[in-house]
Amino acid sequence: MTNNITSTARRRLGITALAVALSVGVATPAAAGQDRPELRDAIQTFVDVGFAGMQLRVYDQRGGWVGSAGVRKLGESAKPPTNGRFWVGSVTKTFTATVILRLVQAHKLHLGDTISEFIGGIPNGRQITIRELLGMTSGLPDFPTQYVKPIFRYPQREVAPLKFARRAIKLGKVVKPPAPFLYSNVNYILLGIIARRVTGENIHASYAKLFHRVGLGHTEFHSRPVLPKHMAHGYVKQHAHQSDTAHRNFSPWWTAGAMISTVGDLAKWAHAIATGHHLLNPRLQRARLHIPTGSIYGLGIFRAQVLKAGKRVSFFGHNGIVPGYDSMILYSPARKITIVVLGNTSVGFDTFFSKPKPPDPSLFNAFGSLACIALHPDVSPHARCALNQQ
Repeated sequence: MTNNITSTARRRLGITALAVALSVGVATPAAAGQDRPELRDAIQTFVDVGFAGMQLRVYDQRGGWVGSAGVRKLGESAKPPTNGRFWVGSVTKTFTATVILRLVQAHKLHLGDTISEFIGGIPNGRQITIRELLGMTSGLPDFPTQYVKPIFRYPQREVAPLKFARRAIKLGKVVKPPAPFLYSNVNYILLGIIARRVTGENIHASYAKLFHRVGLGHTEFHSRPVLPKHMAHGYVKQHAHQSDTAHRNFSPWWTAGAMISTVGDLAKWAHAIATGHHLLNPRLQRARLHIPTGSIYGLGIFRAQVLKAGKRVSFFGHNGIVPGYDSMILYSPARKITIVVLGNTSVGFDTFFSKPKPPDPSLFNAFGSLACIALHPDVSPHARCALNQQ
């Protein structure tokens, strides 16, 4: 939820490092079902730095592997089930972006349409386009810190999405578009409202069509307190107390972050959004994956790259963090590698309640200090991969 471009880029690059870390050992053929100690060690590392529980699913040349570490609920010994449901935070943005892009594909919207055609009273609304909302270049601010803290104090409070967005814009700094990349949840709340007004239907219905197209049987959109079967408990540390957030109201994040899913469903989804399969025509898929110079973000999707032997290997996906949950999905079209990681502790939010601020060992930063990581087990341990923004 940061609104600092440098911090945001740093966090996304942390995901690049994680992608490579989890890709170690993916190229050597092995028997189906073979144990993957390097993957087990990777998720155990997260538990060691503060996550209550983790799930990981990987598809690569060895086939599929899924595992978990830690506990499903603090105070108990049971590990998180590998079919457990998690709040996936900003991975929701990939669904919202796809709804919008499919409306463009159906000629019900244009990427050059402006906010003012659908929502009045937004600063620069006659200049900010759908494309700029999708690509985080609208110049609209993210939720300011002073607006986030009350969300924690009143976890069951219902929030009207448009009212919440207007308030955040009023409290933040607005930059005239086209603006530099600035990660903002406000953009995706406005996109949800636009989708609802264009279709004339509840946003749940728009998402349900995507679930059906891709075969996501365990993914749901919920902005109100809910605890489906196999729902993972989520924890955020408020001062010295670990608060369970599974039953909280996620309406403040709405179409920017209120989706629930599983590692299995998200593996399908990661492939779909990176390839456009069952979702978008080739022209719109190319537009989605186009990364402007100096950025790492396309239209509701980021790109993380690894430089190996002078060639860049791209992963496309998204990460997410909401109170109690941390998530990441990645797919490499060139290597056909799928990586999904879910954690039931949002250690990144601890910084809101701690003085001095602790280190942030969230999913995007857990491997951020690694400058070079071996990509394949059949390569000399001295051969390294360089991490790149571009």
